[in-house]
Amino acid sequence: MDVQKISIGLFVAILSIFLILVSIFFSSVILTSYADLEKQYLEKDLLQTINKLNDELLNMASTASDWGPWDDTVHYVQGNDPQYKTSNLQPVTFENLNLNLIVFTNKTGDIVYAGAYDLQSDEMVSPPLLFSNRIDNTNPLMNMSDIYTVTKGIIMLPEGPLLVVSQPIVYSDYSGTAQGVVIMGRYLNVEEISRLRNLTRPSLTFKQIDDPSLSKELVSTIRKHRNQSIGFIQVQNEDLISGYSLLYDIYGKEILVLQITEPRNIYHQGLNTTIQVLIIIFVGSLFLALSYLILQNQIVLKRMRSIAFQVSEIGQSGITTDPVFISGNDELSQLAEEINGMLDTIQKTQSKLLNSEKQFRDLVENLPDYIIVYGLNKEILYINPATTYVLGQNAESMVGKPVFQLIAEESRDIIYHPFSNENNSGVFPVYEIEILTQEGIRKTVIMKGRKIQFNNQSATLLLLIDITERKEYEKEREHHAQELKHYSSNLHRISRQLSLLTSITRHDILNKISIIYGYLDLIEIDNTDPLLSEYLSKMKSTTKEIQNQIEFTRVYEDLGTQEPQWIELDSVIPYASFPPSISCTVHIQDVLIYADPMFGKVFHNLLDNSIRHGEHVTEIKISTYETELGLVIVWEDNGVGISLDVKSRIFDRGFGKHTGLGMFLVKEILNLTRITIRETGEPGSGARFEMFVPSGVYLFHSLT
Repeated sequence: MDVQKISIGLFVAILSIFLILVSIFFSSVILTSYADLEKQYLEKDLLQTINKLNDELLNMASTASDWGPWDDTVHYVQGNDPQYKTSNLQPVTFENLNLNLIVFTNKTGDIVYAGAYDLQSDEMVSPPLLFSNRIDNTNPLMNMSDIYTVTKGIIMLPEGPLLVVSQPIVYSDYSGTAQGVVIMGRYLNVEEISRLRNLTRPSLTFKQIDDPSLSKELVSTIRKHRNQSIGFIQVQNEDLISGYSLLYDIYGKEILVLQITEPRNIYHQGLNTTIQVLIIIFVGSLFLALSYLILQNQIVLKRMRSIAFQVSEIGQSGITTDPVFISGNDELSQLAEEINGMLDTIQKTQSKLLNSEKQFRDLVENLPDYIIVYGLNKEILYINPATTYVLGQNAESMVGKPVFQLIAEESRDIIYHPFSNENNSGVFPVYEIEILTQEGIRKTVIMKGRKIQFNNQSATLLLLIDITERKEYEKEREHHAQELKHYSSNLHRISRQLSLLTSITRHDILNKISIIYGYLDLIEIDNTDPLLSEYLSKMKSTTKEIQNQIEFTRVYEDLGTQEPQWIELDSVIPYASFPPSISCTVHIQDVLIYADPMFGKVFHNLLDNSIRHGEHVTEIKISTYETELGLVIVWEDNGVGISLDVKSRIFDRGFGKHTGLGMFLVKEILNLTRITIRETGEPGSGARFEMFVPSGVYLFHSLT
């Protein structure tokens, strides 16, 4: 397929996708916006209709307010003005006020007057049954709690829905209490609805809530939307859209559904606009496409065909020194120059390739590792000199033979699968196998393999690395390891015997020390010579030091005899050993330390050091922080600290006020796993010991 056909196909595809995306955009955005605008207008009209209905009730309420607060009306309901009815309640009154009903009651609810008028036939008719006798005081129309309040709403009568208002009857100056109510009403019948249509929209209808033409689903949906907006908007079809709103009677009960229906002029306008825009885009795109194809053919394709013809001539002739020529000074002329440069590069590359091929052949020929290439039929295609030398055969005799003849029989099963079913990556797993020389000598090698192209055919390259000597070294090393294990076992046994001997010797020495103490005590009992007492005291002191040193060997004899362990740092803090006078503040990380099992004695000795030498220690802080090199554990107290002249000697054996072995033991325990300790406190401000744990000797719990 040529470029022009590809361009046409590509343009058609792009135009189709573009038109689809534009159509989706207009349908999901523009048409949706028109539909939303249509709903907004319908909600506005629905609100206008509801407001007009409320205006009608307000007008009736205004009329009732002219009759209720009137002295003559008060006298009439009290029975003191018999001429009131003749003067005011004639049919013309109903006609002028556009009312179907006027009712007067006294304050107990008894009907004083009830008149009904048919506005269509212009004649008086019987009042509804509800207003024929008396009205219960619980009826909302009998609300007289506030003489200024007008009750208005809708009530459902057998004759149909009635717009009704009631006004308390009081004196004109609103003095005293209400003497009854005046009730005025107008039927919401066909004629009244027709009149409201002329005031609002011609599509106005009222339906009772139980009207069979209203589906239960529609009524349920209208109820769900009554607290969310003016009403519920529903698209009937492509041409009509309706709005619904619930109307309630004076008891708060649902009685009517107000419906207005309008043609979908806005939506159709949006649809027509969308179609027109799509047609304009389509026509414009076709014009641009035709213009582009003409220019492409004249400016690009014609010159590209010239370049292709010249390159084809060069390919057929094989002469890369002939340049490609194209007129102009644009990208195509630059392409011709690049092709000429490429031809020059090809010529240079061919020369380098020949040299490189020679170099790599020399490299393979002189490679000490064994290289074998075999084809799809598993017959050897190439074998390097190192392989022929170790196998004791020449290359000519081995080419064409099955590759399996070179491999020990027990190793063939191991590598058969890679030879038979090479994986998709073309790389074989690494195996350790044995190969056979012509004399039957076995050579242990590591085999690596991959697919290659050899003489324009698929082949497999094997690289065999001779590890025969290494295997011999491994056997010898295993022998030495067994001997070392034997020596280690003997050393451990000797260590146990020495430990037992040390324990027995220590026990005997301590027994002898006890005897010395006994004799010294007997001498002191009968002694009266002060000089002898001084000598005895020094002998006791010296004996005590001997005893302490012997006791120290009990602790020190186990140092380093067991393998280090991962010890949780928090578990070795001697919380229970802190005296009540010293508070302990611990801020350490959740970390494991690789240390000697005697690691806990480090902190016991640090606590003993703070108590013995701090003099007035009241607080000890233990914390940790991590650096780039490792973890630092800090022990610090608020005692007298350590003077500068003794800082460098506190970890020496025998230095100190007590046995001189406590801090020495601390250093020795830590050194077993390369943990170091130093004192960095300020004299007079307390002692501060920093233990540095190098990387690899600690482990955070979150990493385990």
